[in-house]
Amino acid sequence: MSRTFDPLRFDDTALSAEPVAVATRPASRVAAELLHDVDELTESVVRTIQTRLGSYTGRAVPRDDLWWSVRATTGMLVRVLAEDREPTQQEIQTRRALGERRAMQALPVDQLVEAMQVAFGEVWSALSDRAMQQGHETVTDLLSLSRHFWTMMHTVSSVVTEAHHDVAREQVARTRRRSAGFLDILAGLPATETQARHEAAALGLDPDATFVAAVRPPREGDDPLRSCRDGVVMVERPDRVLLLTVATADGAFPLDLVDDPVGIGMARPGLSGAKETVRDAELAHAAASALGRSRLAYADDWFACVSSGELSRVEPLVRDAVAALRADPQMAHTVDAYIRADGKLVAAGEAIDVHANTVAYRLDRFVERAGLDPRTSDGLMRCRLALLIAEASPSRGGGAAEPTPTD
Repeated sequence: MSRTFDPLRFDDTALSAEPVAVATRPASRVAAELLHDVDELTESVVRTIQTRLGSYTGRAVPRDDLWWSVRATTGMLVRVLAEDREPTQQEIQTRRALGERRAMQALPVDQLVEAMQVAFGEVWSALSDRAMQQGHETVTDLLSLSRHFWTMMHTVSSVVTEAHHDVAREQVARTRRRSAGFLDILAGLPATETQARHEAAALGLDPDATFVAAVRPPREGDDPLRSCRDGVVMVERPDRVLLLTVATADGAFPLDLVDDPVGIGMARPGLSGAKETVRDAELAHAAASALGRSRLAYADDWFACVSSGELSRVEPLVRDAVAALRADPQMAHTVDAYIRADGKLVAAGEAIDVHANTVAYRLDRFVERAGLDPRTSDGLMRCRLALLIAEASPSRGGGAAEPTPTD
């Protein structure tokens, strides 16, 4: 198999053609012999890694990339043992490039560490097999090096892991800043159209796509970088997380949202649509929080989404109705069923399993107590407001604070 060697990425003394200064001890001679077959050993390690670790079978880490990095690491290990010495600081620090590269490729650090464990394990197995062929003295000598060998694994793994964490941490911070900045740019549309298109593309979004947003509570393990790589812009707030992505073909939000309360915006086209669906989702989340609902979609109940931030302002208009609804849950249930049934007594009765005459009787009692009649156009609108206020937690003062996408 032909492989492209990039010296800028794989520069390492382990790939040097210089002869190994073989030490006299038996284990070192075995290591020197193995160094001649390091390409075959590398191929075996690569196959094992790709078999065990799914992250190495995709496009993120090309096989040639994996092959040369394994070749450099195994070559360094075997050379150090052949020369019976400690690895140099240069040899150890060269491994940092591996950790940095894998972080840039979005490889999880646990997969990287496990791949290194595979490589070290395969090298030790190969050395053990050859030592056994040489006899008891060589096996004993190799075993005396085991602590040194596994200490090297710990040292190298620590350097690689630290480098991975450093790069990943910076990438997360950069993505977090860019995602939050993108919302600020969207808020400035249409004046910021050119900049918004550039930032959308930089975040992996098609500016001309149809977007949909959702707002949910923060979750342990939220990762703006991983989310961005999955095609979702994540913006973290102290009390909520906003997610913006491309809608499905039927306009739905494509990810599972198991936390509550959750607010979901309408699917809207283009960057102006992205701006508006963010607003939708913020309003829906605020309404869900105020009303104690686990999930609220703007498209399903826009009235609640738009009204919830103004409930305290309009409550004086429907105060008697709110009091009546809160005092009598059965009455509230009946009024709600009547409105949802589009003013049809029979349908309302079927929805709550009572006769239509019972619905009419309860509506008459409600009119007497509340001074509002849901059978009139004005009364219907006011009753909808009263139901929302009654549904809202009294501790919230009958309404939620109006959200802003960039607060």
